[in-house]
Amino acid sequence: MIYSNKYYKYYILIPITLAIVSILLVPSVPRAVDITGGTSITAVVPVSVNVDESEIRTTLTSLKLKDLRISIAENPLSNQKMYIVEFSSESGNTTEISGTIKEKLASLLGVNTKDVNTQEIGPSVGKMFWDSSIRALIFAFLFMGAVVFLTFREIAPSTYVISAAILDVLYALLGMAIFRIPLSLATMAALLMLIGYSVDTDILLTNRVVKRKEGDVDSRIASAMKTGLTMTGTTITALFVMTVAAWVLHTQVLVWIGAALLFGLVGDLISTWLMNAVILKWWVTRKS
Repeated sequence: MIYSNKYYKYYILIPITLAIVSILLVPSVPRAVDITGGTSITAVVPVSVNVDESEIRTTLTSLKLKDLRISIAENPLSNQKMYIVEFSSESGNTTEISGTIKEKLASLLGVNTKDVNTQEIGPSVGKMFWDSSIRALIFAFLFMGAVVFLTFREIAPSTYVISAAILDVLYALLGMAIFRIPLSLATMAALLMLIGYSVDTDILLTNRVVKRKEGDVDSRIASAMKTGLTMTGTTITALFVMTVAAWVLHTQVLVWIGAALLFGLVGDLISTWLMNAVILKWWVTRKS
């Protein structure tokens, strides 16, 4: 049992170090146009069209677009492929730029410019979406904290559960910063889902260690770990399969959601078993 030796308290240095790195890199997480405001240009073509992302990016290089993102989504059921070009509203005259992109994209894909659709999201609308998402995250943590406190009726273990959930979100953002996955409405929803996923194992651990009395602390943690690793491992496997399938089918939004959840759940293993379990053992031992 990894918590039986006298050095178990040093395990907490790993999640703390990762948390510091996460805080430093979080500002570098890119933001999608549905949050910052910008333009999305979409063309639907037959699946037989074989133009890759690099060709489109090279064609649009001269426009010097800010936050340019190109995604390709393929639907084998309808035998169609969707090309999406997104860029920030800070790129300049969006009307003129959009017209140029439509012409270049239509020429490259072999379609009429009338078949290329444009959608604009103003900066104020993007800010509204961003503010709403942040409020949703804050309320999620507040309600989660209230439920956890009502469950255990003690401030200390409730604080540990909430801290672990916050770290999970930070670790997810760290992965997004490293792999340049943008913060969008879709990935914000994934972070909200992550809070629910992460709290499960922490509540399981806290319930076994704090409320149960049979056996010593190490055996109770071991029991919780066996169940918790099974739960998280099963979810990670399912999400990995979904993310790979979405990547194969070029469904970028699902790839972003799956990747964000995977980063957070891997981080949950670290925050739960190298931080929460360590603190709980110390707290219960000291209390008794």
